[in-house]
Amino acid sequence: MSADAIPSWRVSQGPCATPLSGAVFLGRRGGVSCGPFASLNLSFAVGDERDAVERNWALVRESFPRIRQWIHMRQVHGVAVCLVDTHSIEPATPCDGLVTSIPGVALCVLTADCVPALVAASGGKVVAAVHAGWRGTVGRVLAEAVRVMVTRCQVSPAEIWVALGPSIGPCCYEVGEDVVRAMERAGLGAAVRCAEDGRRFVDLRCANRLILQEAGVPSAHIVDVGACTSCFANDFYSHRRQKGMAGRQLSFIVCSQEALQLGPGSGYSQAENRRL
Repeated sequence: MSADAIPSWRVSQGPCATPLSGAVFLGRRGGVSCGPFASLNLSFAVGDERDAVERNWALVRESFPRIRQWIHMRQVHGVAVCLVDTHSIEPATPCDGLVTSIPGVALCVLTADCVPALVAASGGKVVAAVHAGWRGTVGRVLAEAVRVMVTRCQVSPAEIWVALGPSIGPCCYEVGEDVVRAMERAGLGAAVRCAEDGRRFVDLRCANRLILQEAGVPSAHIVDVGACTSCFANDFYSHRRQKGMAGRQLSFIVCSQEALQLGPGSGYSQAENRRL
């Protein structure tokens, strides 16, 4: 099976395309799961049949055969970021960010509305995968990932590139006063939108873009990939839209001494992304 059998979203245009060539965002299509988990659910923790999830993972591994190891984390909506080296490759580490410089390794993040952020520096020789829901965003988990890359991997924020993947958009992410206050206390009030009827909405990707810029990542090095997970039901799982009964889509980034030739992506263009 070729990679084209599973639809994917990638950075294919502009200056971000080369440094982020190892970043891949998958949607919900291309697997074998049924019902609310149809079809490429890759989480064992949401109530799907275990056999179906294992078959879905087999399809992913077959589609990307050059990846020699898939590294996962147990996402806890926190701010911990773990460095993965040859002495500390462990499955399901409880954290919300992974950083590595091991070639051929894919760092994975599973989402269904939260922001999957894929990060690369030094020509893809150092990469990170980060899970940022509203709690992780308020805690600045992406800033922590940048800090780990700078202090532990000796890269400069100016050479870091970030792809913010498919996530719930400000069109659909209505929040309560508690989230609004938390965002404002964190200095992220610019990401809060107020409708004419007084309802409040949060733009998570905007908030994380602000965090990255404050951490020293150039604005031109940050790109949005994919659409609103709540709006596009055929392409993405959405915890909010599906009232908690949703699968999880995979995003991953490959560390390599040379950029992997993963082929062209499919799905939304960056021009379509701008409408969010």
